[in-house]
Amino acid sequence: MQGRESEYRMPEWLLGRDEMIEACAARDIGAVFRLARRHTGCYNSRLARLCGLTPSRVGEYISGRSHAQQQQVIERVADGLGIPGHMLGLAPRPWESGDVPALPAPRVPRIGGEPTGPPWPGSGEHEGASSGHDTALADAFDVGFAENAEKVVELSTEVALDIAVGGHARVLYRHVLLNLGERPMARFARQVWFEQTSGRISLVPVRSPTAGTAPSHAVTIRRVHETETFLKFACLITPPLAPRESLVLQYLCTGGLFVNDHYWRQDIVRPTKQLQLTVRQLGVAILRGCDVLEEQADGREAPSSSGVAWTHREDGTVLITCCRADLHAPRALTLRWDVAAAGRPAAEGPVAAPDGLPIGTPAEA
Repeated sequence: MQGRESEYRMPEWLLGRDEMIEACAARDIGAVFRLARRHTGCYNSRLARLCGLTPSRVGEYISGRSHAQQQQVIERVADGLGIPGHMLGLAPRPWESGDVPALPAPRVPRIGGEPTGPPWPGSGEHEGASSGHDTALADAFDVGFAENAEKVVELSTEVALDIAVGGHARVLYRHVLLNLGERPMARFARQVWFEQTSGRISLVPVRSPTAGTAPSHAVTIRRVHETETFLKFACLITPPLAPRESLVLQYLCTGGLFVNDHYWRQDIVRPTKQLQLTVRQLGVAILRGCDVLEEQADGREAPSSSGVAWTHREDGTVLITCCRADLHAPRALTLRWDVAAAGRPAAEGPVAAPDGLPIGTPAEA
């Protein structure tokens, strides 16, 4: 974005505050502006100049009289205030790193060239929406892909891992669901586990501000079974997701730790049109490498670097993006990255199990 004042960046300590992380996860631009005013002294007119908005519109967001619903507004705020894209549910912004490609949400990305593929179903007027009855959304879905669908498909799944110095992690999930079946969907089951935790795993639903004060669907989380490092849960949807209806489902997980080995396993439990995994880790002295292990339905495993991009900034921040398209169940992807934290001695080479898979850190089904 042109015209930003001296490449303004919101300070890292403010980006790491709980209220800022939750405001960004909910895309509550009014809350973001209030926090920026309170902690950095940015007044409305400066916020407006930074983000390409009018002072009156900034005031409406801050007061809650208006909510930012357009994707371009969210992008302006990210670029104007220097908020990493993954915090606002966006692909990495062009200014984050020249090595991490900008992956526009409406198109299927291809690392190493221009994005290819048809416009993304649900990415336009449905971006950030709570739900929608739009037969064009289902009609645009690839016929061969939909024929094998188990009634409910995931138009997109985004998992953003934000790892602080010391290993404390926040994981934001964003699923765009489409019900292609004949019965309503009332339950969305998942599980998550970590090798180490800082206490009880916390999981809270995050509602998009575009839902307004009276969203079409309410989401609550029921904890089905848990231990100190494992949580099986279900997102309960009220009223249930009707046939031919779509829903943006978001929830935030905290309490996990990345201390020694670093990897994330993503199980594909239903047909998924697009998958994006994003990692931001602070306080990294050395980034040795990154790859993906693909597990097929027959149990075969194969390493792959396709669709993966990563960079290591001078300030010790590591950014990793992994994208895949047209995934069928059952299947699993394991994103692995090998780092040495600042202040720790570097090990001799990657730390891995004999079969090449690092032992024991977070996974998600």
